[in-house]
Amino acid sequence: MRADMNSFNPTSDPGIVCLCKDGQISELSLEQVLLQATELADLAHASPLENAAVLCLLEAVLYDCWNPGSKDDFEEHWKAMWKARRFPEEVIRRYFEEHRHLFNLFDDDRPFYQTPHLEVDRTDPVARLLTEAATGNNATLFSHRNDDIPDAMAPAEAFRAILVGQSFALGFGKAATARIAGKIFPRPYSADAILLRGVTIWLSSDNLFETLMLNYTPYERKADDLPAWKVEPPYALMDHIDGKERQSVPAHGHMDLLTWQSRLTRLIPEKDEQGHITVKHVYFTQGRSADKRELHPMKSYRRDAKEGLQPIALSAGKAAWRDAHTLLHVRGTSLDTIPAASLLFASEMAQFGPLRNRPPLGVNIVGLATEPNKAGKFLLWRHERLPVPPVLLADESIQGYLAEAITYADNVAGGMRNRIRSVLKYYLASDLDKPGGRQPDPDAVSQLAKSLDPTRAFWPRLEGHFHEFLRELGSDDPKKALDDWKRTVGREAGQAMNEAIESLGSLTRARQAVARVDAARVRARQKQEEQRRKEATSQ
Repeated sequence: MRADMNSFNPTSDPGIVCLCKDGQISELSLEQVLLQATELADLAHASPLENAAVLCLLEAVLYDCWNPGSKDDFEEHWKAMWKARRFPEEVIRRYFEEHRHLFNLFDDDRPFYQTPHLEVDRTDPVARLLTEAATGNNATLFSHRNDDIPDAMAPAEAFRAILVGQSFALGFGKAATARIAGKIFPRPYSADAILLRGVTIWLSSDNLFETLMLNYTPYERKADDLPAWKVEPPYALMDHIDGKERQSVPAHGHMDLLTWQSRLTRLIPEKDEQGHITVKHVYFTQGRSADKRELHPMKSYRRDAKEGLQPIALSAGKAAWRDAHTLLHVRGTSLDTIPAASLLFASEMAQFGPLRNRPPLGVNIVGLATEPNKAGKFLLWRHERLPVPPVLLADESIQGYLAEAITYADNVAGGMRNRIRSVLKYYLASDLDKPGGRQPDPDAVSQLAKSLDPTRAFWPRLEGHFHEFLRELGSDDPKKALDDWKRTVGREAGQAMNEAIESLGSLTRARQAVARVDAARVRARQKQEEQRRKEATSQ
């Protein structure tokens, strides 16, 4: 071990960014975060991908601190700790005293979350670990890093980057051959990291202790279910090539999934002019491909007719709340949808346990959206937090109100798109409804309808109202909440339509087109009513 490189250990050195209850931002060690969790409001890293990756690490530590055995024993242990309102200090301190040596970031023989003695043919900028950064052929999302002059990371930043890389690295192309202590390990093609595809979901509350507890869900731990820092050797579970076929190791349980080593990596530390340790480069190649047969506790799944269960994903043009009826569908769940473990557990605790009559929890939804049919091109990442009353997760009838609310808004949006096209037809061809009247150019109608699409203003305006609707679903009158929502949707739809129509060049001409569309709709309804009367008379 090189003592001068052994300069960062996240169990005792600050590396986790937290929001305190007084509004201040603090950077704390793993041990401090767990011991002070009740006084901390939330994780507060700049990237939601960092928040998700750090949360997985914290949860894995908790699972490794206690091993109650059966699921029933785990649940009793959970309830006792929830009632105590803190993690037992003596257990946390003893755990880190016993395992601190496994967390050294720059240790030669056991670098945390890395592969010791790893080399590949070339190094990569350390930004390669950050999915949202620009490196190699990756498009820039939110950074302007340069491969030729790579940015230097401080040890704490490199520690978080390692977590993000193992969780969110993009699988694409042939991976570099690994040399570990001089031994050659050919690598299969790069596979997506464990959290990359589909949204990552976790529950949050008004302090970090409750947030960690809400995602610390009961399960029966197997003997071989270990966190990455206990696997011996650290690369024992990596993919292998047998002939031309990839051989991968199935998941062992929650801790294995939460600390999945998707890549073989090794940070290359160096000293800057002031003698401080920094990291500019990393060895980086394929590690362990995700086990798609095992459900990750922080993902919700939907069954696909061809692919089987697939994690529910983000759409670049659609906010996650518009799929809330699927993401939050817990009670009465069919085999076609499986919710995240925290949602299932919260549903049970809202029915029979300490979450009954609680105010709304935060349902955090984080993910990356890709360009349609281009799985390797990311357009954005998004972090949405929905205020969800626990009763919504526990009551199937209230989930029915939620589904009806979103379906109603979708139907209204479809009606808006149809209406604007009808208006534009009359706007572009004023004699459309006259005998021998000309038809407008379909391409012109489509192009103008796309540019004036009223739903682009409609959906963002509804988001705040939807959060209020979710809160009201937890009241004594969820039916009233649904009725209020429908009135709000109608009001916002009318406003968005008016704005779209008013943006046309000739307002008088536009209003005439609207009047003629409305008159045509009245005539159509009258005709339908007349037809119904005739059918009734004939019977």
